[in-house]
Amino acid sequence: MAFEDAATLALTLSRVYRPNPMADVHNGSPVQGYVELLQRWHLHRKDRVRRVHDFTTRNGELMKSSPMWAAQAAKEWAIWVALKLHGPGAGSEWLYSYHCEDVLAALAA
Repeated sequence: MAFEDAATLALTLSRVYRPNPMADVHNGSPVQGYVELLQRWHLHRKDRVRRVHDFTTRNGELMKSSPMWAAQAAKEWAIWVALKLHGPGAGSEWLYSYHCEDVLAALAA
């Protein structure tokens, strides 16, 4: 998530500062509404962190072995059925198909 945060923050900051066409050096001036843009980035980031945390916590609980063999067998069978129903991604496509550029579209909305 740190790399995603760095990439999305860099893309967001690239929209916050615009080049000064009258200067020889790239002295940027802040775009109007940059505070709101950074706040929207932060809210987007918090939502994604929460979703990733919930997803990994749920999967971590599934991976814990059960002390009773019957419960463990039932859990493994349920996981197998879920994988057959949802495919190899098992509902994790949203996690692995994340594109940093899409954040800008979400922030613009």
